[in-house]
Amino acid sequence: GNMYGFVTVPEFSVLMGISTDTVYRLVRNDAIPYYRVGKNIRIRIDDFRKGRETDYEEFRMLEED
Repeated sequence: GNMYGFVTVPEFSVLMGISTDTVYRLVRNDAIPYYRVGKNIRIRIDDFRKGRETDYEEFRMLEED
């Protein structure tokens, strides 16, 4: 398994209900905090669990463009 609290891009996309393409775009634009483990990208779920429900709405809006 992976480090606790960290997920892969596909896992994050499922959790957030957005496409992997959108996640990669957010990473490329430094729009979300992420961590590099070698060639792999890991996202810390705790960074998105601060009770900011609006973040989820913003992610859904990003999906539209």
